[in-house]
Amino acid sequence: MRRDYRWTAVAVAVLAVIAVVLAFGWMTLNTAQSKTGGWVAAFALLGVGIAAAVSYYVLASRDGSSPGRPFWTTGKGVATLVSGAVAGLGAMSLLFPLIDPPAATEKTVQEDGAKTRTEVVEARDEIIAALSPPQRAVAQAIPGLWGEAGCGVTYDFRVQDGGLMITRVRKTPGMGDYAMTAALVPGGTGEELHASIARSSDAGETEGQALIFTYSKAGDEERLNWRNLTHAGYGGTKLERCL
Repeated sequence: MRRDYRWTAVAVAVLAVIAVVLAFGWMTLNTAQSKTGGWVAAFALLGVGIAAAVSYYVLASRDGSSPGRPFWTTGKGVATLVSGAVAGLGAMSLLFPLIDPPAATEKTVQEDGAKTRTEVVEARDEIIAALSPPQRAVAQAIPGLWGEAGCGVTYDFRVQDGGLMITRVRKTPGMGDYAMTAALVPGGTGEELHASIARSSDAGETEGQALIFTYSKAGDEERLNWRNLTHAGYGGTKLERCL
């Protein structure tokens, strides 16, 4: 009974180790295949792990074995098998960073940030340059506070990085917050500024909807008509300059 109990415990331990090895190995392979090398890198990693495990077992001392008792059936043999499996996983873990790019350092983040800012500025300049002179005049005149009749409801307009940002500043009771960003789009005639919605807090405004802002000035009075072309038949929201 004692002998049977011992081998039962050994079998359970070996099965548990095998399960852990298989689970860890599978997770490693799945992660590896999602990297640049794909499944080629994953199987190369697996090959290294198997080679490391086999080498560990083959080169291990055979003390305690005999012609009538294979090494893998001895306690030391079982321990060597387990150690070999762990060694294989260790080799895979050590090589994994080669296919997994290192985390960005502060320097790379700063460099990428500077590059992105440069690209944004260049894109903005290209968009502004593509506007006609009247449209550029509208883009320069439109920033500031605009409101519906009497300025009971007001919106802050900003032109930044080739886009138009509108935020509701003053609202009536029961009216929710509002924020929208649209990309300026070259086109149109006269003092019209075209834009395309990028994102909006209003469920009725979705990405890609076309907007037209028509600006006019008579003496000291400035007017702005905000129209969404998706809303057919609607003349737009008429705004006046607010202080």
